[in-house]
Amino acid sequence: MKTQINIILKKEEDFYNYFNDTKISKELSDYIIEECYGEPINNNIVINIYHSFSLNQKEKNKMIELIKQNYSIKIQDEKYYLTLDHSKEILLFALGIILLILYYTFFKTIDIISEILLIIGWLAIWEATYNFLFIGYNKKNKITRLKKLYSAEIKFWKN
Repeated sequence: MKTQINIILKKEEDFYNYFNDTKISKELSDYIIEECYGEPINNNIVINIYHSFSLNQKEKNKMIELIKQNYSIKIQDEKYYLTLDHSKEILLFALGIILLILYYTFFKTIDIISEILLIIGWLAIWEATYNFLFIGYNKKNKITRLKKLYSAEIKFWKN
């Protein structure tokens, strides 16, 4: 199946970023992503751009390139943050293990310190596990959707 995203451009300027015409507008980028919500994540995507002004092939190719560039940058950002999150999860998990080892070997006889070590150790392990299982899954889905947008078929239609 294919997910169809329809964009109606009333004027060419609506496509480009107000401050930088080498990027697509934030509103357009957000709109395209929002149109994917509720659709199966593995669907291929077709972006239909309806325009009432004339576009030559060079301008169409530029627009296609800018859309792909936009989602390529978003993919790189999400992968970077996913890597940072995984590093944080590993550190939290290791901290939890270290604190539990300290609890069971050295501080078991000192009541307050031992209880604090036990609680913080289990919290660190829980937080790392939760992030790995749930937060990482959401980010991976977002990356998958952005990859689908990057490889989307883009068609232009004259109104």
